[in-house]
Amino acid sequence: MLNLTLNKAEEVHQPFIFIYDVVIIGYIVWLGLRYADLRKNYLPKWITNFVAIGAKISFGIYLSQTLPLALMFVLLSSLPSGNGWVLLVMLPFIYIITALMGYALSYFFYKVPPFGFLIGRPQHIRKVVRT
Repeated sequence: MLNLTLNKAEEVHQPFIFIYDVVIIGYIVWLGLRYADLRKNYLPKWITNFVAIGAKISFGIYLSQTLPLALMFVLLSSLPSGNGWVLLVMLPFIYIITALMGYALSYFFYKVPPFGFLIGRPQHIRKVVRT
């Protein structure tokens, strides 16, 4: 419609990209404030613990997401390629499964002492003192 090349259309300096970024950042700030209000009185403890642990291992989720994404690629490549609607319906579930796999992998690395450095959270191995 604007007769732009693909590179120009996807450039980050386009005015609509700025508007989109402002809206998304505002939404994320609003979502965080809403969570802070709900956390005080209304959310179950397991949800707040899940989010608190997720905050601790978030960089690890970013680092370890390659493995779940590669696994999803292999699984999706094995599906018949003719039906795009199946993939479209499966997309939210694939996203959730991938995020949970990254969370579980990072949580494992967070809890098992020699692997903490893989997610940017090195643990100090404590020596057991026996009396």
